[in-house]
Amino acid sequence: MDFVRSCFTFSLVALLSAVGLVACDQGTAPIGDRNTATQPYNQTAIEIEPAEEFEPLIDEDIALVATEVEEEVLWDSGLIVNGSFEEWERNRPVGWTPRQVRRSDDAVRGDYSAQLISEGYASLVQYLQNSEQLVGKEIKASATVKAFDGYDIVRFSLRYQLDEKWVIIESRHSGSGDWENLEIGAEIPQDADHTTIHVRLVLMETTEGEQMALIDEVGAWIIDN
Repeated sequence: MDFVRSCFTFSLVALLSAVGLVACDQGTAPIGDRNTATQPYNQTAIEIEPAEEFEPLIDEDIALVATEVEEEVLWDSGLIVNGSFEEWERNRPVGWTPRQVRRSDDAVRGDYSAQLISEGYASLVQYLQNSEQLVGKEIKASATVKAFDGYDIVRFSLRYQLDEKWVIIESRHSGSGDWENLEIGAEIPQDADHTTIHVRLVLMETTEGEQMALIDEVGAWIIDN
């Protein structure tokens, strides 16, 4: 009965909400000596990195990813756990692997967002749910981000491993100081390693001292064509 009630609540909220995702212009550029190929979805790019960069989740992080968040549904985050950052445990956002992240009450919707803060590099990572069902499917992901200090301060990416290399589809914040919606999408190949499919938000290292960015409403969905 709890599941039925939750589904009904979600459907009602979804019908009442007129808020839609607003796609922002996405900047893409090759990073270092990575090989870059054109990705037709929303003019994003696919970037290839050596597989040695892969860092498996520790047991604690796997447990967090597997946690089901019991909260009032603020919006449909699809394949993402706790995309609205309303649930926190031991100063960590449930479902996420954080680095230099704390809770903020500056949110797009609901009570909280995630604040990336560092003097160099901070990140949020989450491996997508039901990943074995994602190969051969088109995936769309989005995040609402507030960041400062110019273009490329925050990168939002969808990543997976293919033929022992990383494929990265990326969108970047303009650094305007405003909330912006970042969107990315790609078709996951049949031979991709489904256990490596994840989204990542990174506050880039700068020479300007301590930096800050806010993340809210992160979601990912299978697109039915």
